[in-house]
Amino acid sequence: MSLCKMDKSLKELHKKLEEERMLREMPGLVAGIEDAMCEQDMESQERLATIEDAMCEQDMESQERLATIEDSLCELDAAVNK
Repeated sequence: MSLCKMDKSLKELHKKLEEERMLREMPGLVAGIEDAMCEQDMESQERLATIEDAMCEQDMESQERLATIEDSLCELDAAVNK
């Protein structure tokens, strides 16, 4: 076998070994990606809950303001109609 063919064979073998190594590492990489996605999902759910809480609080504050305005209008109406 010539040196050129041996060199080519060794390069091909090295390439196959590298591909096999990458395939062996693949499950670990996939698990890492899944963990990161799960963590992001949990963080997103926490952010969503925080936003929902803030919106609920704003809604309650708006209802309180509206009630105050309605009370003021009733008082004003009563004062005008005396």
